[in-house]
Amino acid sequence: MKKFLTVLCLALLLTLVCATALAATIGSQYKYHGNTIDSLTTVNGKAVATTPDNKVLTEPTCKIGKAAVGLADGTYEYIDIDPIHNLELRTLDGQPASCEQNGVGKYVCKDCGAVDPYNQGEVAISATGHKMDKKVIDIPETHLADGKYHMQCSICGKDDTNTDGSIKYQPLTKHTYTPSGTYQIEIVQTCKDKGVRYELCELCGLPEKNPPEKDAAYNVLAPHTFGDWVVIKPASCVDGVKSRYCSVCNYEETQVIPASGSHDFTYTVTAPACTKDANLGMPAPKADPSTLTVKARCNGCGLEKTLDYSDPADKAVIDSKYSNYYDHHKFVADPKGVNTPAGCVDSGIYGTKQLICSICGGTRTQNVPPATQHSYGEWKLVVKPGTDGTKNGVWERYCTNYMCTKKETYVGISAPKGADPVTPVVDPTTAPTSPTGTENYKITSWAFTGSSVSGSVAGNVSYRTPGLSVNVIIYTPTGTFLSVNAPVDEDGHFSVSAGGAVYAVSVQLKDNSKTYQTDGKYV
Repeated sequence: MKKFLTVLCLALLLTLVCATALAATIGSQYKYHGNTIDSLTTVNGKAVATTPDNKVLTEPTCKIGKAAVGLADGTYEYIDIDPIHNLELRTLDGQPASCEQNGVGKYVCKDCGAVDPYNQGEVAISATGHKMDKKVIDIPETHLADGKYHMQCSICGKDDTNTDGSIKYQPLTKHTYTPSGTYQIEIVQTCKDKGVRYELCELCGLPEKNPPEKDAAYNVLAPHTFGDWVVIKPASCVDGVKSRYCSVCNYEETQVIPASGSHDFTYTVTAPACTKDANLGMPAPKADPSTLTVKARCNGCGLEKTLDYSDPADKAVIDSKYSNYYDHHKFVADPKGVNTPAGCVDSGIYGTKQLICSICGGTRTQNVPPATQHSYGEWKLVVKPGTDGTKNGVWERYCTNYMCTKKETYVGISAPKGADPVTPVVDPTTAPTSPTGTENYKITSWAFTGSSVSGSVAGNVSYRTPGLSVNVIIYTPTGTFLSVNAPVDEDGHFSVSAGGAVYAVSVQLKDNSKTYQTDGKYV
């Protein structure tokens, strides 16, 4: 029995605690004349139940609400609930808190503007304190000296000071380097050299001496600068070839020109055998195209064939090329013929030349018209020149054409071009120790081998003048040329390095600034 009473008491106690907790949960938000509802013991002189069953009937949001409070006799007492406001602390006009001084305010409802009914008095608002986050430049930086600055309160503008009252300062950044597109170029980027450039300081323009790898986009070879394509071998029935050169480094790029599919023929024609009975006059009779033997050979692939006149395509070729073919006889000079010379310019005298056909042996006579210009022979010295420059020499030469007596005279200190050298008349008392000049010199040989030009110069005396040299002009496939000068040594030899792609070479013999003789050829 004792044990049962103990358990019953514990159950009643647990029920009381749970009921009290439930009431506190419901009534702790609400007040009646300033007192929490769940803490009331009497209402309007009536006893409240030990574990009251309180119920909120109307929410008291910014206005009076309604609630039912459970009484000890099991009934309910209906009461007004104090309004519940959404309060905030508002600063009174003219009395805000500053960085160093407190302000004054009141708690006011955000929703209806009513003052806190439980605390209608003024409330102190704590000072905010300084916010030292504004940087003020006292002395701007330069690239020769540090700058100075101090911090300032961004709210009230008061300076931040040390304990001794001095302004704080510290050095600022030295240079400002950003990829702005302004650079100092140290090595220009080309297809031969990787480029190196430095960024410049935005403030002072001083270059940033960083390694080339930092600007990797510039520290690479640039593309070649090519000229126009030049066809080296045209395409035909086989592939052709074209090339172009870089104007910076002379690099050659070659490409294949695809074959066009058509043959590039060269034609040769053979006429039927002639006879002595054929007309040997001028002109020879026209050949019948159908009797011609026309052979074709492709310049690209070497294909050979004989055209068939019965084939329409071959007939069109023969008719277009040989419809006016006259070459029946093969005339050459007749070694046993009787020839008469033609006269010179303006003589009007025709000569004759005997011809013979190499096929049939028929002969004919061909008229030879007068010469179109004089043809002079060798210069002959008439008067020797002197060595002091005051006495000229005289040379003469005559036209060698038939029945012409035209004479040409040359007067000068030295022999004319093509004449044999002449030893001037020398005064023994004033004679120089050696002759001078390059008029008697000439280039006897030269050659282009690999990438160099070499050769020899010869003359009629055994010494070399100090100013004797050669000027070698080297032409490239792109049409440009390079002029290189080299001296002639005591043995008359010279050598010049050409280099690069060479299309043609010309060699000039020079005496200081005077060009004496030029010799050119393709290589």
